[in-house]
Amino acid sequence: MNAARMGQPCPGDRIWYRQDWVLHLSCACGHGASRSVREWAALRRIDGEKRLWELVARMKCSRCGAKAPGTELTRR
Repeated sequence: MNAARMGQPCPGDRIWYRQDWVLHLSCACGHGASRSVREWAALRRIDGEKRLWELVARMKCSRCGAKAPGTELTRR
């Protein structure tokens, strides 16, 4: 593991490992939402053993329906 990346999230992290982090979504239409990774996974019925990229891949804008909105993951 690259020492510069230690502690930083990556798409391959398991959901349970980053469950308390906040996933911010933003869409080109101007809509956005923020929730903990745990909450997003529960809403999408995704097991905590799945990878973060699998959660993000299922995201779409609730206003316009666009897939793959912009994402940012931050500590709570």
